[in-house]
Amino acid sequence: MLQIRRRRLIIAGLVVLGLTLVGIVLLRLFRPIKQVTVVQPQRREVVELVIATGRLRAIRQSNIGSQVQGTVESVFVDEGDKVTVGQVLIILERSEQLQSVRRAELAAQTARAQLIQTRRGAYPEDIARARAEVSQARRVNGAKLAAAQERLRELQRGGRPAERRRAEAQLAQARAARVQAQADLNRARRLFGSGAISRADLDKAQATADQTRAAENAARQQLLLARQPASREQIAAAQADVQAARATLEESVRIAQQDLQRLLNLPRLEDVRVAESRVNEADAAVRAARDELAKRIIRSPLNGLVVTRSVEPGQSVNPGTTLLTVADMSRTEIYVETDEVNLPKLRPGQLATIVAPAYQQNPFNAVLTRVGPEIDTERGVVVLRLKPTSLPPYARPDITVDAYIEVGRFPNALAVPNSALIEEGERTYVFVVESRRAVRRSIRVLGRGQDYAAVEGVSTQDRVITEGTAVQDGQRVRAAEE
Repeated sequence: MLQIRRRRLIIAGLVVLGLTLVGIVLLRLFRPIKQVTVVQPQRREVVELVIATGRLRAIRQSNIGSQVQGTVESVFVDEGDKVTVGQVLIILERSEQLQSVRRAELAAQTARAQLIQTRRGAYPEDIARARAEVSQARRVNGAKLAAAQERLRELQRGGRPAERRRAEAQLAQARAARVQAQADLNRARRLFGSGAISRADLDKAQATADQTRAAENAARQQLLLARQPASREQIAAAQADVQAARATLEESVRIAQQDLQRLLNLPRLEDVRVAESRVNEADAAVRAARDELAKRIIRSPLNGLVVTRSVEPGQSVNPGTTLLTVADMSRTEIYVETDEVNLPKLRPGQLATIVAPAYQQNPFNAVLTRVGPEIDTERGVVVLRLKPTSLPPYARPDITVDAYIEVGRFPNALAVPNSALIEEGERTYVFVVESRRAVRRSIRVLGRGQDYAAVEGVSTQDRVITEGTAVQDGQRVRAAEE
């Protein structure tokens, strides 16, 4: 029984297998014939492109702001304007700084004039006046000494009519000298107050006034002595006056001679150095004032294009705030990303056509300068940089562009439509029509253009199915020439 059951199972399996094979054969025999379009490979130029999207960037771009706090007085540019190095872009309110510059310049002029005077030394007329003062000191104070000596002699002689008349005349003369000396002192005080004379000149006038006052007093005492015999005390006082007059003569001559020698020794090295130091300090103050003024005139640091403007007249600005952005359009690059599978095709030096979607009718050219090296592993893309060979007028930083990079050019290659290609792993196939059936054929792709691929493995006599994914290997087809 067991053997009979096994035979039945085997027979049933064979029947099922036979029916399956018959079904397959019938299915293939009666499958509908596929209508396909075919082309014959032709020789043509095929240009393979890698297309990537990105932006135009300025390599050098400057955010321009103010170094100081202030109020904007004028803005001379707007977005889209071209500017040059040093061009005035913005001016802040600067009246206070202009006044500071004027004051510093005046102080520098004064210091420079003082230096010139110090280097030059004393004027000849100043030296002549100092010599005259020496002579005057000898003459005036010598006369006072002689008067004091004469008075002493008169006191020692006692009063007589002739002596009284002489004493009266001397008193009148002394009084006139005192009045003149006091007037000279008052004038010297005014001149000193205005800076026209020195302290030494004022001291000389004061000494002369004191001396004439003392001479008047002495003449008055002389008159008193002439009118009556002198006492021993008066004679002692007269002797003291003689000594004081002699000391005054010596001191006045010494001071006048010192002043003369000081003028003869000019210019002194230490005075010149002090004057030079004052000039340097004044010049430094001028530079500092001008620097502060210059900070309120904002200029362009480069030749370029005004990309953004965020400032208006009357606006208060602070240091560090960006007021304008200027991009140097003479140094630009195109920054794009492409799938990392394109890496084997890309190398620096390849030419590209750049198309801005907003200006598709005005493309421009560029050269691939850098591939990677950074790769975004999460997105599987690599960064490319291209350098434009020229820029159209519409070019702006951050404008979106498409880069058509030429990675291969095949001027006389057998070409088939890209739609005919079928990729399975690392191998590529096309279907050709043979005996009214679709036959798969392995080919080698040399390069792919936008519509056609340059290939090896087919001939100009083959009829290649244009839609490779629409058929299966061995399928019956009816071909229509494209």
